[in-house]
Amino acid sequence: MSKNSYFQRALTIVLEGREDISQSSCGRNRVEMKFDGYSAMVDFYKTAPDRIKGLHEIHVAHWDSLEGRIYVTEAQLSLYRQDIVRIVTAIRGLRYTLEWLVLDHNEAYELGELMAIAKKIKLKLYIPEPAIA
Repeated sequence: MSKNSYFQRALTIVLEGREDISQSSCGRNRVEMKFDGYSAMVDFYKTAPDRIKGLHEIHVAHWDSLEGRIYVTEAQLSLYRQDIVRIVTAIRGLRYTLEWLVLDHNEAYELGELMAIAKKIKLKLYIPEPAIA
């Protein structure tokens, strides 16, 4: 089974489960969904080994099916870019609309580089304004 299909299989299981809260694991990937009657809020996790902690889960991305947006931080994008591409492929493979990459931007990347990454995975880039306290 290819790595792309691990995320797609887990995502298919939770979306077809018809439950308000559902989760599924496939390989080292876990998908958790909360359905509120209108949209699915889906979180994607990856299990990674750690010498001290043993196995632990890393949050890779969050997807809101109603808005057609996938939310990531710059740290997630830099560390798990291939996994994010696989997640986008899995979502689109199930014929869901995905238009926006919403990025929590802390200026580790230049804007042009971020736009190139978003264009490469065929998403529009959205960087929200930071909240002023």
